[in-house]
Amino acid sequence: MKTTLLAIAAVFALSGCGDKEYDASYYQANHEKAEDTVKKCEAGEVTGKNCDNARTGLDNYKAKKLEDHLSGKDKS
Repeated sequence: MKTTLLAIAAVFALSGCGDKEYDASYYQANHEKAEDTVKKCEAGEVTGKNCDNARTGLDNYKAKKLEDHLSGKDKS
């Protein structure tokens, strides 16, 4: 009985240890983190929503950077 309760407690304790999930706007604002996360996704180190959100955020960042460049807002 004690072993069963201990096993159940361990499952609950470990289930809260997942990676924090970030949305695409976080990754757009933190493009270095997005690039790192995408690399980890491609290597199989990260899975799930963070992979999709990092790709979307990085795409949005690149699109905004291109838009700013084409409109002359980037001053470079």
